[in-house]
Amino acid sequence: MASRKVVVVFGATGKQGGSVARALVKDGNFKVRAVTRHADSDKAKELKKEGCDVVEANLDDKASVVEAMRGAYGVFLVTNYWEDMDEKREFTEGRDAVDAAKECGVQHLVYSGLENVTESCGYSVACFDGKGRVEEYLRSCGLEYTIVRLSFYMENLLTMFPPKRQEDGLYHLEIPMEGHPLHVVSVGEIGPMIVCIFEDPREYTGRTLGLSSEHLTLDEMAREMTECLGVKVKDDKITLAAFCQLKFPGVEVFCTMFKFFQSDDFKRDIELSRKLNPELSPFREWLARNKEALLAIMNK
Repeated sequence: MASRKVVVVFGATGKQGGSVARALVKDGNFKVRAVTRHADSDKAKELKKEGCDVVEANLDDKASVVEAMRGAYGVFLVTNYWEDMDEKREFTEGRDAVDAAKECGVQHLVYSGLENVTESCGYSVACFDGKGRVEEYLRSCGLEYTIVRLSFYMENLLTMFPPKRQEDGLYHLEIPMEGHPLHVVSVGEIGPMIVCIFEDPREYTGRTLGLSSEHLTLDEMAREMTECLGVKVKDDKITLAAFCQLKFPGVEVFCTMFKFFQSDDFKRDIELSRKLNPELSPFREWLARNKEALLAIMNK
């Protein structure tokens, strides 16, 4: 039996990378080299138990990235703006990782990118623009690549944006979409899509793929939450201007991000996403799976 090709997964202990690493292991056609900065962490140990080879590397240290990629067929690369909230650093990390992949002879690099909003729309979205610049660099460097662009994570409802109980006794969704529909996807379900891309490079190499499972207004999301959770949830109707007056770290970046989400320039392809993962969950199914966790967070 021929040896399996190695796919290196960066951010393997995070949401995106973890989904990809586990899907590749489950698929069984590739050997998974999971990259983390801390191989002794509980999450890294769990990946090892599940069948990944775990190696240490840091995107700030190009030499360690080169070592992690040696002998690999493919790479899944994700960079993290939110770790330092430094767009320039994110671009440098992404650029250096692309250079490392070229140096190591990687045959297919899948990058989790986003639009360069400054370039396309004339205003900055810092958590997008660095990834957009990495995309542009990747397209110019001669590597075989696929770029994927995700949507608003459904899992954000469990962290930054859970419905909040207000004085009227109802739970309000404070997401400033002003009536515009929002592309959503479960980050836990992107793994099978990436597996499909690696398994069919002729179809997907050189393409930029926008991934989404549904395109819903906040009213539609609130109705489905009300039906599934058994409590009344409503769209708070918060305006972008009012949202921008809130006080929390990174609010300025979120404001420009939601401005972009409201625009016609934020495009994703639901049909293609379901081709890549036919089991992609609609919002209602995701809610049913996460009902208890979401209610616990809402009622803290």
